[in-house]
Amino acid sequence: TGNAWTNTYAYDSARRLSSVVSPSGTFSYQFSGPGSLVTKLTQPDGFWITNTFDSRARLTDTTLYDNTSTILNRHGYTLNHAHQRTMVSRTNYASAGFNTYVDYTYDNAGEIRTAKTWRTGTNLLAWNFDYGYDAGWNLLKRTNNVTVTSYTINSLNQISNGTSHDSNGNLTYRSAAGQYYDYDDENQLVETQVTGSWQETYTYDGRGRLRVKQVQNWTGSGWGSPTETRYLYDGMVIVQERSSSNHPQVTYTRGTDLSGSLDGAGGIGGLLSRGAHAGSPNYQISSAAHYHADGNGNVTMLVGSGSPSIKAYYKYDPFGRTLSSGGTLATANVMRFSSKPVVGDYSTLYYYGYRFYEPAIQRWLNRDPMGEWGGINLYTALYNKTPNGIDPDGQWVWVIPFALGGWGAEKTIDKGYSGYKSYECIADTRDNYNDAVKRLNAKYGDTWPLSVSMYMDQWRRELIPQSGPAIGTIIRTTLGTSFTGPAARPQPGSANGGYFCKPKPKDMCIKGSLPDPSPNYQSDPAP
Repeated sequence: TGNAWTNTYAYDSARRLSSVVSPSGTFSYQFSGPGSLVTKLTQPDGFWITNTFDSRARLTDTTLYDNTSTILNRHGYTLNHAHQRTMVSRTNYASAGFNTYVDYTYDNAGEIRTAKTWRTGTNLLAWNFDYGYDAGWNLLKRTNNVTVTSYTINSLNQISNGTSHDSNGNLTYRSAAGQYYDYDDENQLVETQVTGSWQETYTYDGRGRLRVKQVQNWTGSGWGSPTETRYLYDGMVIVQERSSSNHPQVTYTRGTDLSGSLDGAGGIGGLLSRGAHAGSPNYQISSAAHYHADGNGNVTMLVGSGSPSIKAYYKYDPFGRTLSSGGTLATANVMRFSSKPVVGDYSTLYYYGYRFYEPAIQRWLNRDPMGEWGGINLYTALYNKTPNGIDPDGQWVWVIPFALGGWGAEKTIDKGYSGYKSYECIADTRDNYNDAVKRLNAKYGDTWPLSVSMYMDQWRRELIPQSGPAIGTIIRTTLGTSFTGPAARPQPGSANGGYFCKPKPKDMCIKGSLPDPSPNYQSDPAP
C-alpha cells in the first residue's frame, strides 16, 4: 500500500558498493586502497562514520560524528597476537556513564573468562563478569559482581537445573523466567508464554523464515486481541515490518555487512537506517534514524535529524544481555545485538534466521540444524568467544580476525582456526581449511577479497608447522568439473603430494603431503 519503496545501489570500478539511495536518504562508502575495508560511511543529515584498521587489517576504532564533527559514539579495540580483543573502549555523547573501557581475558580454548569494566580508573562492579565452563564449552557459572548464576549440564549438553527439554532437544520450560516454549514438527518455535500473563506466537513461510508474530495479554479470563507484526525479507534478512492490515510500519535500509556483501554475514553490521512510516493512506516515511554498530555488528546507537539527534543507545554484556539503554527509540528499535531483531514484546529472544538465541542463558533454544558441522556442542553460542566472532544465521560460528568489509572466510567454522591447537586434531583442522577454500572458490572464483586472502594465508601459515609447507599449494578448480587424484594416498612427508579431500565432481581440493584421514571424507556438509 502507498508509494513503492525503492533502493538504488551504485558500485565502483572494483565492484565495491559505493552508495545506497533509499527514501531514508543517501549513504556513501569510502575504502582503504584497493581492498574492501570501509574507512568512511557518510549518512544523511550530516552524520558520518570512520573506521580505522591496523597493519594487519584488524579494526581498531569505529567512530560516529555529527555535522559539527562532534564524536557521538565510539568503540576502540586493542588486540593481542591471537587476534583476540583484549580491551574495548566506549565513548557515548548521550550518556557519560557509558564512557568506559572493558578488559577481557581468555582461557586456552579462546573462551572469554572475565570482562572487567572501568571508568576513569574506577572498577564498575555492576558491569563485571566472570565465566566458568566445562570441557564441552558449556557455561557452568556466571558471576556478575556478587550475583552468581550456576548451571548443571547433562550428557546431551542441555541445562538440566530449572529447565525442561523435549525428545528433539528443544527447550520447553525455563523456570527463572517462568517461560514455556512450544515447537512444530520441524523444531521451529511457534509459541512462548508466561502463564496468566502474555504469549507470543510465530508463523513461518515455506523457507522457514519467521513471517508473522502475534502478541496477546491475559485479561483474567482469556487472551486478549493480538497485536500482529508481519515481516518481509530480502533473502534471509528482514527489510520491512508491516501491520496486521499489511501496511508498512518500519523499513530497513541495508548496505554491506561484515562479509563485505549485502547479506553474506546474515546482515550483521549492515544496517544503515530505520525508516518509520506514517499511519496515513500513503504510508510514506515520516522519520528516519541511522545506525552505528560496534566491530561485532552490535547496534549501539541510532541518530537522526531533529533534537535530540541521538535517538537510541545501548550497552550489552559480552553475550548480548542489555545492560543499559536510552533514547526515544530505545524500545521501538528492535534491531540490536548482532544487528538481529528482538522479536518478543516481552521475551528477550533474538531471531537469527534458523534459531532463536536467549542471551539470559547464553545459548540457543534448540540444537544446531547443521548438526555437528557447526561444532560438537549443539547449543553453545559462538563457543563462548563473543568478543571475537559472530553467528550469521544460527548455524555457523565466524571468527573475526578482521572487521567491517570482507573479513571472514565464507562460513568457516570457528574450530578450524583460532582454537584448533587446544581441541582439534590437525586432520580435522586441515579438513576445515579445505572446506573453507572450496566455499571461497565457489563464492569469489579466482579473485578473493584482500582481507579474505590475508585471513586464509594466516591460517595456512599456522598449519605449516604441523602439516608441512605443501598445504600452501592451493589448486582452484571450477565447480562442476572432475579430476582424478592419486590412486594410492601418500604418507605424511612424501614428496609427490596428494589430495586432502576425496576427488569427486563438484568439489575443491588442495594438493599437499598429508593423507586423507578417511577414504570416505567429503568436504560438503551433509544435507
